[in-house]
Amino acid sequence: KLDRDYKKYLERAEFFKKKHQLSNDNMIRESAIKFVLTNTKVHNVCLSIGNFDELNNFIKLSGKKMERKDLAILDDYENMLGKYYCRHACGKCEFVCKKAVPVNTIMRYHHYYLAQGREKHSMERYRALGNQNAENCMECMGECQNICPYQIPVQQLLIDAHHTLTLT
Repeated sequence: KLDRDYKKYLERAEFFKKKHQLSNDNMIRESAIKFVLTNTKVHNVCLSIGNFDELNNFIKLSGKKMERKDLAILDDYENMLGKYYCRHACGKCEFVCKKAVPVNTIMRYHHYYLAQGREKHSMERYRALGNQNAENCMECMGECQNICPYQIPVQQLLIDAHHTLTLT
């Protein structure tokens, strides 16, 4: 069951794609890669490459600088959708979970499923968690959300991940 705010988020995500004429996730990914490559504190990007077409697209980005339109897309993405982006390595929420739900791991598997198209891999890994999955979050008080430094609705994202990764 999705809460009202999360449903609005999903609607905003569709609006965002239409507004910026984003026909596929690669367009957002390319802007994000250019952003990282433009950052002088970053020396390389570690990409997950699924096929030769993706490899060729990434090679084309080498040496390209971020353009204003890329920055506008990323700024708009942060403003419209950033509230629902879990930094799945932060880990602060895991320390308060009374049921020891591996939040970072589940968020990472969900990311693999949604952003990388690794559905089978993600679902297999999630299933391997056994009873330590996000189903535990359904009746929880949501302490994880109170500790999140980014004010992410962690519990809602975990419940959504559970439904996605179990197809329920």
